[in-house]
Amino acid sequence: MSEKQVKSITLRSCEIVQQRGYLQQSNIDSVVRSYTQIQEYAYILHDKDLDEVGNLKPAHWHILLKLKSPLNVNTIANRFGVPAQYIGKIKGKWQDGLKYLIHENASDKYQYAVDEVKSNFDWVSVKSLVTGRDRRCQQLVQYDDLDFGTSKLP
Repeated sequence: MSEKQVKSITLRSCEIVQQRGYLQQSNIDSVVRSYTQIQEYAYILHDKDLDEVGNLKPAHWHILLKLKSPLNVNTIANRFGVPAQYIGKIKGKWQDGLKYLIHENASDKYQYAVDEVKSNFDWVSVKSLVTGRDRRCQQLVQYDDLDFGTSKLP
């Protein structure tokens, strides 16, 4: 991504992924507690991930931010002291990002403990929320599970 493209991107929620060697927890804590544009945050250190041949990957942070209003990627990068290329959109919904913090939605990866995540909100409840389309799909599954020989539709 060119420098010009990075400058024009604004995000309302984002993920920062950066190796521990370049970003310390004390810096993360300082920014998330003092920067008033951050509405919600959740982060974890992934220090047990393996690469495709089974070697330990370098320890790295996954930081999710929900902002009060859209911010330029460079503004976020400057606050955390990381290059803008390490800040991006969350893949999927906010809940998907929260699940990925502990690899709940990546069963082939190391499963991190819930208490390893640091946040300023009840992220466990939020990640489990069923919204819109997901709720409709669950209702369809419930109807499909009915025994139509003996049950009546609700």
